[in-house]
Amino acid sequence: MANLLDFHFRRTRADTSNEITLDRDMLRLLAALDERKTLRQVMTDAEMTPADFKQTFSRLYNLRLVEKVEPNISYLNPAFINDVKSDLVDLLGPLGETLIEDAASEMGFSLNGIPTTGAWDFIERVAEMIPGNKETSAFKNKMNNKMKGF
Repeated sequence: MANLLDFHFRRTRADTSNEITLDRDMLRLLAALDERKTLRQVMTDAEMTPADFKQTFSRLYNLRLVEKVEPNISYLNPAFINDVKSDLVDLLGPLGETLIEDAASEMGFSLNGIPTTGAWDFIERVAEMIPGNKETSAFKNKMNNKMKGF
């Protein structure tokens, strides 16, 4: 059974026939809500504890201010991810595999769940983690060539 945090939601238009009062957490959550992100990513972006998130999200849902959507997202091809990982391992040794996993995790993604719209951000995040200017430049140059057309 899927976890609610793995679903995507978006804001809806408020019913203006009734007055609705939103607290700070509700506004913060609504601001962070992005239908391209899972609720897990939204919770991280809103910097909320799981308990506060659950309570706030429930209130928004009960007020019909959010609705579930089916994401129309394309993800980076696993072959591309493996190619990037291989390049990093060639450049840095075993540290390369750790860096790519850490970068994805910091962005709130798994390696097989990085949206194509976030490809450049992902590559930049990996590059920031590479020790040494020479290695960083070499990686960026290689990625610029691979990512033409993204």
